[in-house]
Amino acid sequence: MIKKQNNQYLVSVEELLKNPQLVINQCKNLPIIPQTKNDRTNLKQNYQRFRWTSEPERLFDIIVTALGIRDIKPRSFLQYFSSYDVNSNILSSKIQKHRLKLIRQYSLENINQIQNYHYYSKRNSAIVAQLADHWRIPGFSGFSHTEIQQFINE
Repeated sequence: MIKKQNNQYLVSVEELLKNPQLVINQCKNLPIIPQTKNDRTNLKQNYQRFRWTSEPERLFDIIVTALGIRDIKPRSFLQYFSSYDVNSNILSSKIQKHRLKLIRQYSLENINQIQNYHYYSKRNSAIVAQLADHWRIPGFSGFSHTEIQQFINE
């Protein structure tokens, strides 16, 4: 059932599916290989966590407000974060946290009550406040890519 090969123990998927309890029982008898501190250190060194410093935060606030917080998707962000090592998972998490801050700030019941003119005011950004005010104009549907680039460069 379990085969040892190059200091690794292998189990075929077929065997596992046929008789999972037998495989589990056999695994209980395998030797435990202790993890060394060095192994954990190597894992941490390979894992680079993205840090939201002031410049990416400023960029995020401008983009999320310009595109509209209510329906924004992480994919629409990626083009603006090309100089940073972020992916859609990082941006998705950041958007979710940002929406939760807005819910607390505006005392909303839930995420469905968020409007595009809501913005996180604790960072005191005049440009973000101006962008948010545009969303109050009837019929306004957002800024173009060129306009957003101009806001970023200001």
